[in-house]
Amino acid sequence: MTLIGKLLSLLNLLVGLGLLTWAVTTFTIRPGFFDPVPEGVTPGPRPADKLEPVTFAGEKREAELLFRQANLASGAWGDRFKLLTDLEKTRDARRANYQTRLEWARKGKDKGGVGFFNEKDPGVIPAGPEEPILGPDKQPLKGADVLEDQRAADVEALAKLAAQVQAARQKYAELGREIVRNDDRLVRMTAIRDQVQAEAFYLAAVEVTVYETRETVFRRKRQLDRRLAELGGR
Repeated sequence: MTLIGKLLSLLNLLVGLGLLTWAVTTFTIRPGFFDPVPEGVTPGPRPADKLEPVTFAGEKREAELLFRQANLASGAWGDRFKLLTDLEKTRDARRANYQTRLEWARKGKDKGGVGFFNEKDPGVIPAGPEEPILGPDKQPLKGADVLEDQRAADVEALAKLAAQVQAARQKYAELGREIVRNDDRLVRMTAIRDQVQAEAFYLAAVEVTVYETRETVFRRKRQLDRRLAELGGR
């Protein structure tokens, strides 16, 4: 064997020993990626100062946990999305029903003008008949526009009645003045009547006196005539 061959053999031996040493060292101080999950370690996020050694088993468990959480979140999202869709449909239906209710509240449901009803299901118009809401006068509440028209008509009627009342007051004042004038006339007429009656009583008394005096004179005259006749006078 030549010197070069011996050197190469020695170099190969040294390299092999070095690789063996490196392999043994690497195996003995390798990271614990393949170690099982340490006891007492719970899955889930942890603070940075309490992180556990990273292992494939731990990462697998974390991945499974996250996968289950993702499935649960996806299912919850689907349920919530379905609930949201149903609520939006209910909202659209109620919006149309509320618009109808609003029209009733303004103009009334029918010719009677009743605009407010007790709802069996809030926001949804039931198919069956509804009981109208009664007001303080125990009558069904009518729509706002109907009440406004009625109020305007009542105001107009009230204005007419106020004008009639004013005219009646003026007529009453005129009648009062006429009554006062008639009372004054009655007082004057009563005074004149009393005066005329007093004069009539006086004249009646005077007439009686004159009549009696006249009868007395005529009677005395007849007596005198008879006496003269007896005495041979006329």
